[in-house]
Amino acid sequence: MTPVPVVPLQVRRDGGWATLDPVGLNVGFTELGEAEFRIGGDRAGRLLVDDAPLDSRGPGVWVWKPGFYAGPVRAELLASDGAALGSWRLDVSPDPGKVGPQLFDGMVQDILDHDPGLVLGTEPARRRLGALGATDDPLVALERLRRRETALARAVAGIHREPRSVLRPKREWVPLHRVRRADLRTLRVALREPTVLAALPRTRLTEVTAGSSQPPFLDTPAAERSLDSPANRAALYMLRALRRRAGRVLERLRDAAEKDGDASTRTGLRARLPRWAEILTGMSKRFERAERRSPFRDAHRPEITAAGLNAVAAHPVYAQFWRVGWEALRPGVHHDPADELPLSPTWEIYERWCFVELARRLREWLPEAEWSESRGQGAGDRRWVRFRRDDGVALRLFLQKTARRDGANLRSVSAQFVPDLVLLREGLAASSGFVVLDAKYRARKDGIVDGMAESAHPYQDALRWGGKRPDATVLLVPDVAQAEFLSEKAFVAEHRVGAVTFRRGAALPHWFRDLLLGGVLPEPDQAGTGFEPPVPT
Repeated sequence: MTPVPVVPLQVRRDGGWATLDPVGLNVGFTELGEAEFRIGGDRAGRLLVDDAPLDSRGPGVWVWKPGFYAGPVRAELLASDGAALGSWRLDVSPDPGKVGPQLFDGMVQDILDHDPGLVLGTEPARRRLGALGATDDPLVALERLRRRETALARAVAGIHREPRSVLRPKREWVPLHRVRRADLRTLRVALREPTVLAALPRTRLTEVTAGSSQPPFLDTPAAERSLDSPANRAALYMLRALRRRAGRVLERLRDAAEKDGDASTRTGLRARLPRWAEILTGMSKRFERAERRSPFRDAHRPEITAAGLNAVAAHPVYAQFWRVGWEALRPGVHHDPADELPLSPTWEIYERWCFVELARRLREWLPEAEWSESRGQGAGDRRWVRFRRDDGVALRLFLQKTARRDGANLRSVSAQFVPDLVLLREGLAASSGFVVLDAKYRARKDGIVDGMAESAHPYQDALRWGGKRPDATVLLVPDVAQAEFLSEKAFVAEHRVGAVTFRRGAALPHWFRDLLLGGVLPEPDQAGTGFEPPVPT
């Protein structure tokens, strides 16, 4: 729930100051583009973007520079005592020199349609994802708990106000004139009590023994209201499960922050960890305080039973608490597309999209082939797509396969490398080999040329598969227009390196398809137009 801002937050625009909308999405921010914020007056406070405190340029003035990400982010203004003063949503657009917002959104959607786990990351940008299956990520768990904290607090308060109780049988001694119910046990006990016998109409007083001056009392059946009900036991189970989840998520975030490097292309976790600890610790304490109040303290044990689930479902407040609690606990998004989960950096989104898009195009080019795919957790050698034909021809596309000096198949003659994509052709007498593809989220000439020196040339020189060098190493970029010479067929054939435009809706040159599928799909009508790979060495 977005708190109503106590003070307005302004951003510098076109030499002036514009007030941010606390309800809608505020646009105009770009990755790597600096923005300056301020609040009026001399009020002290902290401005955080995705829980990371911003650098201050003076009292009530902060500066922010988004990293390599695109999408909505959360800005939060806190007072010096930690009280919330306001919250805003800022929309970060991708670098317009690479791809526009529509193309970037399309890339994200393509990945989501293929495998949502490929877009999860640690960046501030959020995206409504849909279904993630059993993906378990600490940032995902944090976001899910955080978004439902207000709904959980309301449901718990409702349970405190309207607890469900049950009738429990009990026995009680009541005067004879107040007896309303009696059973066999009541009669048996009454026959052993002289005072009771004396009160009966046909009993002679001489038969009453001494000491019968006490008024007659009977042991009668009764019932009492108890809060140790199946519904409260189930609610206690949910409350403790939420408290345990908050503690475990904090532990995992601390572990992730300790292992987090200082990469300049990713948003760090360490700066955000104090705020996360503050949120999760406060959440755990509130759950613990609720557990010490009635009716949770009256439940003898936490348990889930059929009776408890039926009682929960029959009460609106308990049912809401149960539903929201399970939404906060489950490891995947499943059927709740409202969750906004952290994305990977824009350059990593592009890398993953290249894998997904190339696999899609290979399926179009080879419709008769039998495909299989590995979707192991994480990236690396466990993610691949394989094509197999009845004649023994096989083609495999790897995502970020590691090449080591002692590698069993793909290896490096020098340092360890992890190319983004490797396409391997097998079962072809003349054209067996492999092509290395490296995705670079760059469009300017100097960036593309630097990418050639960073990866294309080293990969071409160092990588081996079965003793062979790559047929070619090609950079995949959003737009190669500023370095068009790198995409010429003659240049790639001569130097075994190059670059190609690879984005949604962009046509691929014929030589690139022939380089990837050389010998797999011979097409006589295109003789002389394809790419002729160099003689293997």
